[in-house]
Formats: sequence, C-alpha cells, structure tokens
Amino acid sequence: MIASSAVIILATSCTGYDEEAGAVQGLVPISLTAAVVGEPAGTRAVGNDVQGGLLSQHAMFYAFFQTGVTIARSTSACGTVFTNYVSSTHPDSYPYFNDDASETVVKAYYPYLRDGKQVKNTTKTFSVETDQSTDDGYNASDLMFATATVQKTNPTAELAFSHQLSRIIVKLSAGGITNVPVTVTLNSTKTTTTITDGQQAATPVLSNTAPIALGTVKVSSADAYLSAIIIPQSLEAGTTFLTFNVEGIDSYTYEIPNGGLTFAPGASYTFSILLSTGKITFQSASITNWYGEGVGEEEGHVIDETSNPLTI
Repeated sequence: MIASSAVIILATSCTGYDEEAGAVQGLVPISLTAAVVGEPAGTRAVGNDVQGGLLSQHAMFYAFFQTGVTIARSTSACGTVFTNYVSSTHPDSYPYFNDDASETVVKAYYPYLRDGKQVKNTTKTFSVETDQSTDDGYNASDLMFATATVQKTNPTAELAFSHQLSRIIVKLSAGGITNVPVTVTLNSTKTTTTITDGQQAATPVLSNTAPIALGTVKVSSADAYLSAIIIPQSLEAGTTFLTFNVEGIDSYTYEIPNGGLTFAPGASYTFSILLSTGKITFQSASITNWYGEGVGEEEGHVIDETSNPLTI
C-alpha cells in the first residue's frame, strides 16, 4: 500500500484537542495508507488509472472514524489534515485511539475537493464534470470509496479504494486519416446521481443530462485514447452516445446498439474507432473491469461488434 494524505473528520463521539503533542501523550497513533484496488502502473493516456499516482503524491481524501478516536490540534468537528509528511513532523496531528477503545472502523471518500466541497459520509448527491478533457476534470469525477477496521494492537488502516462509477474509453486508430484533430464528445447521459455513504444509491435518482467533453487528439501511427467517467445508467438503442468532429472533414455519431446498454459501477467500456479517408468506422465495443480484466467468464466481453461507418 502507498502512504497517502487524508482529511480526517470524526463522529461527534470523538475527542479533539487544540493543544500541542502533550495532549495525546501515551495514546496509540493510527497510521493511514491508501491505494486503488488492482491498479497497474500506467496513465490515463493509455486507458489506465491515474488515481494511484495521485494518492502516492499525497492527494487528499476524506476519512471518517466512527468511534474511539482522538484528534489532536482539532479546531472544528474533530478534524485535521493528515499526511505522512505532516504527521512525521507534527505527531500531534495524528488520529489516536482513546484509552478505552480497542478498534475502530474508518471509511474514506474520494475526491476530497470538488468546487470547494468534499465527498463525505453525509453527501447525498454526486455529479461528474462536463469537461473531462483535462486530468483535473477527470479526477474530480472519479468517485471512490474505501473502508477498513483498525485494531489498536496493529493501528494501521490499509485503505483499498474502489471505483464507484463507470469509465468510457475511446480508442482512435489511423486508417488513412493522420494528424487531423478529432474532437470527441459523449452525449445523452445523466451527470448527477444520488449516493449513500460514498456509493451510488441502491435505487439512484439520476438528473441533469449534459454533454461531456473528452478532448481533442491528433491520431498518427500510434493509437490515441480519450476517456471520461460517467454515472452508471442505462441507455436505449438508437441514443446518440458519441460524437466525433474531424476537423475540416465532417462530424460523425455513434448510437447505442440494439438492445441498449447498461453501464455498471466499476466497469470500463472501450469503443474502438478507425479513422479512414472520407469516413470513420466503428470497429467494436467491449467491457472489462477498470483494469482491463474480463468481466464474468469472458475476457473483454464484446458488447457491440458491428463494423459499419458511423452516421454523418
């Protein structure tokens, strides 16, 4: 696991001190580490995660201890900023076990800051960004959750974050068109969902249909990738899903295939597109988990393999 920063807010039953390290002298400190479940080394550009790298660089998340914990130097709601760097230089900013506690449950929520607000245990709705052409917009859309039980005899919480939403990857390959800017937009999806304890509600209420910008790339001999995170939801057959604006040539759309598509939490959907002179061709769409592994018994389960020119 990779050491990471955390913003730790405790239940009302916790204790807070606005004092120096002596206030918690003799108490057992809790150490937090964090990583993303199953994440390989990689970047968003090749269709992998970027979050593990962010966590290793001390990206913040919100953590909530249920009972039995003291936070030193707390100024409100028993909260403090916790990073491995700050904690090593200011030991009084650790969370500590109370004398009478033997264990506690910690729940953690990511992303921490979205428009000045953090996702936490009481958050009721979550929205993905409509501009995910930058890493900032993409990262702010990646709702993740982790939980762990911490024992006083081994006071380290290993937080394994898992993705709660769905990811769309568009793979663009050159078949005669090269070095021409292609702008990709995702259409027709709801961008807001209700959540419960950092996860999509069992019966979610979806709202706010809006296009999502994936970005602009020039395709050369190497494949190009764009990606975005969407709210898990179902779309009917014939729904306009992806728009490809090829500069100086034309605009094309990909529609949801017969039978419709349901985008599941924690799943990744790759749509492969071939750029050719005078047309662009849809090649296939497949589903895996977030890390490229097969879902169920099939490896890279194909959800649409009709190879046809896209609609102009």
